[in-house]
Amino acid sequence: MTANDDIETLAGIGEAIPLDEAPAAEAPRKGRRLESPADLLPRLLLERAFGRGLSRRLAGRSPLAIIIEAPGADWVGALGTAAGAIRFPTRTFVRDGSDRTAHKPEKGSEKVVATLREGLHAVGVSHAPERYLPSTLVAIADARVVVRAPDGAAIKKLISRCVGRPPPEVPDDVAAGLDFNQIIAAFRPGASPARVIENLRLASSARCRATATDDTPALTDLPGCDPAAREWGLALARDYARWERGEIPWRQVDASAVLSGPPGTGKTMFARSLARTVQRPLVATSVGDWFASSPGYLDSVVKAAQGAFDAARAAHGILFIDEIDAIPNRNSLNERHKDWWLPVVTYLLTLFDGATTSRDGVVLLGATNAGIDKLDPALVRPGRFGRHIEVRPPDAESLAEILRFHLGAAVPGADLASLASLARLRPGATGADAAQWARDAASAAREAGRDLALDDLVAAVAPKDGLSDPDRRRAAVHEAGHAVVGVVAGRAVRSVSIVVSETSGGRTVLDRGLPAYFTRADVEAEIRVLLAGRAAEEVLLGAPSMACESDLSAATRLVAAMHASGGLGDDLLHRAPFDAAAEPLAFDPALRQAVAADLARVQAEVLEIVRRERAAVEALADALAARRFVDGAEAEAIVRAALAHRAARAGKKRRVT
Repeated sequence: MTANDDIETLAGIGEAIPLDEAPAAEAPRKGRRLESPADLLPRLLLERAFGRGLSRRLAGRSPLAIIIEAPGADWVGALGTAAGAIRFPTRTFVRDGSDRTAHKPEKGSEKVVATLREGLHAVGVSHAPERYLPSTLVAIADARVVVRAPDGAAIKKLISRCVGRPPPEVPDDVAAGLDFNQIIAAFRPGASPARVIENLRLASSARCRATATDDTPALTDLPGCDPAAREWGLALARDYARWERGEIPWRQVDASAVLSGPPGTGKTMFARSLARTVQRPLVATSVGDWFASSPGYLDSVVKAAQGAFDAARAAHGILFIDEIDAIPNRNSLNERHKDWWLPVVTYLLTLFDGATTSRDGVVLLGATNAGIDKLDPALVRPGRFGRHIEVRPPDAESLAEILRFHLGAAVPGADLASLASLARLRPGATGADAAQWARDAASAAREAGRDLALDDLVAAVAPKDGLSDPDRRRAAVHEAGHAVVGVVAGRAVRSVSIVVSETSGGRTVLDRGLPAYFTRADVEAEIRVLLAGRAAEEVLLGAPSMACESDLSAATRLVAAMHASGGLGDDLLHRAPFDAAAEPLAFDPALRQAVAADLARVQAEVLEIVRRERAAVEALADALAARRFVDGAEAEAIVRAALAHRAARAGKKRRVT
């Protein structure tokens, strides 16, 4: 149905009925002719929007200027026909922008004046009144009626009177995001009420990527969510609820933002979660969609963009524009593309501008992998996409939360600390990477015909390396030495790994470390753990390797700082700042000798510990060599079992002696 301009309807023509005398919604009696949904739906919506008060004013003697704001361009013609069919003397101005010559604010003001002077009501119908209706009509309007898209009650009434049988309960979002023709298309010949509802639900699901009942977690439970994005989204949800209750006007709702960040950081997931949190549908689109769903001509691309906006407005939902940087920056357009793109960009800027387009209830959310500086400055100013939220790659703890979410109930023994240690094996990984790890691990477990295990995750996160068996054994012994000495010192193990990364051939993660105000005893305890890997290699394999370099470097810096910076050595002389404490070693023989002596003494202590607890080191090294990654709980269990066995044997030997 297309919009025609200036349709005059006089009293008594046809079978028009006043809006406040429309038939009730009971099921039609047997033999009663069913009504057409295309005719009835706009009348039902106008009935609700006008109310009895405005209907009585229309029945008065004074002509009125009225604006009817449609949910979208596709609704304009049908609402215009319904408005022109009321029994009061009326001339309608029906404009949907399809006529680029006539549908302009500067066109038709004289006819508006003439209409009122003739004693007729002047009724303008448009989805964008300020953009298309005569400016005089907009300026002098006695009433502005906003027609909302049909909710569950309206759909239920429509089915009752058009299908002939009352339907079951109808959810309010059953037609979320659908335009007029898409709703009417659900009423097919012979369709039952249940079939009509299912047709609407399927069409809405195809248009709205997420709804209030989507299984995506709300922002409060969204794993790995960027803190700034979460804070903005939760504030928006609170203000949206206040607006729905009538406590604040829409202009006070911070309802637009652009998310920028590398691919895979969760921008689309955030949009779905926001829809769940605000409890409104999500209409997802992109410039690519506008081209793919149209012939690609300028006017068809514009209509596709308008259609996406109208769907979000009809649903009172979230319009999510992915890859928003595909809307070109006008400052960077070359002459070849400027003539085509300038009208499109200008139209979009007008469409998204809250000052020129009714955006009440519509949240604008854009996403880009590019920097915000790549976007047209007019697009990201206040009033359009006014807020910028940078979404950074998640840290290891956030990746662990994302992994746990995608794993569900699988691998119950893998706590967040273990998963975070696993995530640290892949620095720079994104939430999308974590989701893929979970899928790959689950697939491997299915192929093997068993439940998902932590080893499957290790294989997904860190594919097999090219280490020889002797090298793998040495790495396992080295990391096991760190873990065992840590447990002996009373520290908890978070994870032990021999997965090769860009920076190391293994990693042992223990809790605690140096306190904020450490003493010499604290430093020496830390050094014991640092030197334990070298000691384990020496005791179990006969000699240490160059793999101990980083441990020796860290231990040397700590001992040097103890002597040269903190006054914890043989004198109180401050020789260098803490971060540069090792520099005087190159020219200070006395300092060099003191540091070397301390390192040798502590190394001797660690060698004694490793010799005593050799069985524990071997047991953990065996597990590491076989599996490459052992979480903290299992590593501690292996070590403590060996320690207890050794202690029991020692006690038995003493009793025998």
